[in-house]
Amino acid sequence: MRSHIGAIATVTAALLVMSLPVKAADDWVTKQSSRSVADTVSALTAAVDKAGAKVMATVDHQANAATIDTEIPATTLVIFGNPKLGTPLIAENRRVAIDLPQKVLIWEEDGVTMLGYVDPAELAERYGFAPDHPSIEAMQGALGKLTDAASADQ
Repeated sequence: MRSHIGAIATVTAALLVMSLPVKAADDWVTKQSSRSVADTVSALTAAVDKAGAKVMATVDHQANAATIDTEIPATTLVIFGNPKLGTPLIAENRRVAIDLPQKVLIWEEDGVTMLGYVDPAELAERYGFAPDHPSIEAMQGALGKLTDAASADQ
């Protein structure tokens, strides 16, 4: 019985770790989604709309690759923003506009749907904003909530 309890605890711990966001060495935050790429994209765009932000573009890289007879796994970029968050940063340093609006990449990797985005703390560092700048903190919170909503079980 003890070995079963240990095995259950190990599996539970592994599942918990897999569901937590991971900040990669390259300043990306990545998460797994329990949904397909298409369903995750739909859930993210719905969450963005519900939050009062605006989806500006959705880029289907898989479809684009097919136009040149190249196959790649499902890979979609969702570009969205909220002027209340990005505009104060752009007003302080116009160069940040190359990285705004925010982007979330959703892709299939080894049969698993992944979501990823550049941590806004990286933008703060890159463009000289304080890490506790209200817009940076708000972006971090919004990206976390939006990607959680998109990746959650249905």
